[in-house]
Amino acid sequence: MLKVVFKSIIFLLLISFFASCKDNRTDYQKANDFFKEKKYEKAVLYFKNSMKNGLKTSILHKKLADSYIKLNRLSQAENSLLEAVKLSPNDDELMYEYIEVMYKRKKYSNSLFRLKSMPESYQKNILLSQINLDLRRTKTSFDHLDKAISYIEGDDEKLKLRYEFAKKILNYKKKCIEKNKLFAGLYTKLKDDISFLELYYKALSCTYPDKVQDRQVIRLYDVDKLKRASTKFEVLNKIIKELPTKYYFNELTQIYINKQKFREAKQMLRESEKIEKKQNRVLYLKAQINYKLGRKDLALEQVREVFNRTKDIKALRLLAEIEYRVENNFSAIKHYKEVIKLDEYDKDSLYILEELYNRVGDKKSATEMKYKIKFFYRKFYK
Repeated sequence: MLKVVFKSIIFLLLISFFASCKDNRTDYQKANDFFKEKKYEKAVLYFKNSMKNGLKTSILHKKLADSYIKLNRLSQAENSLLEAVKLSPNDDELMYEYIEVMYKRKKYSNSLFRLKSMPESYQKNILLSQINLDLRRTKTSFDHLDKAISYIEGDDEKLKLRYEFAKKILNYKKKCIEKNKLFAGLYTKLKDDISFLELYYKALSCTYPDKVQDRQVIRLYDVDKLKRASTKFEVLNKIIKELPTKYYFNELTQIYINKQKFREAKQMLRESEKIEKKQNRVLYLKAQINYKLGRKDLALEQVREVFNRTKDIKALRLLAEIEYRVENNFSAIKHYKEVIKLDEYDKDSLYILEELYNRVGDKKSATEMKYKIKFFYRKFYK
């Protein structure tokens, strides 16, 4: 009797074991099928069921993590990848995926720590380049980009990587010098690609914010100002043949004004007005032309109208300058003070304010401007 009971128990245990194995296989296969069908929530459920039934491998944890990544649940993906890494600590591919998820979660210190122990490779350097770029360590980022590119054989692939990197840095504020360096390096091979030219023009148009503190950087950026202006003009002329928009016509107008070529500037404005009349930008450009041609009263009327509509600092500067030239002293003082509020280190405005205060006999304010100018030079021209 006992033998029969014992055999029955063994038989039931065997059935239970094989049933469990069958469930594991079925859940895992189902999870893979759901993943292929892009049903990631169900894939997560069945990958988890496989684990509950005793199947725990680094591959399973990785596939669960991949499902979480597709669902943008990066915290859970990171946890799953950590478990996978513990099970397969020598799997470099697995480690890189884990680091990438940490990087996406902006865990820069953890990512850099893990990368230290990784052998030199393309993946390591491209990640180091991206992380350092996010941390605004641009020089270090560039160095690692060059190392990553050294692992690539095809010229097209190298070009593609540099282009992707250039597009990423384009979205960063400041970094004008770096943007131009990257795009200038791509120009020879991509000069006929209109999409590239649009982005390059954006890079060439980069300006530092008025309140940026590091004037040393701005002075460095201004060293190649003439060369950059020439390239900008060349790029713009190529763009405008395929994309004759009001924006590009207005941009070209400004360049012609800077070159003192007023006939060409007026022609560009006519093209812009064919697309849209009554633009604030067009009125501002007309004010500049009239001012340069000595029609100061008309220019003053136009730029005042633009400033009242837009409150733009460029219009404010031009308004203050014209009033200074026509000796509307008190009005000029008022507007130059507004300029200084927006950019306290605008040395040209400080000098003019000092002169204006002397004109109207306000010695106290003139002395105050003199001290501000001295402070400016102590801060930026040591």
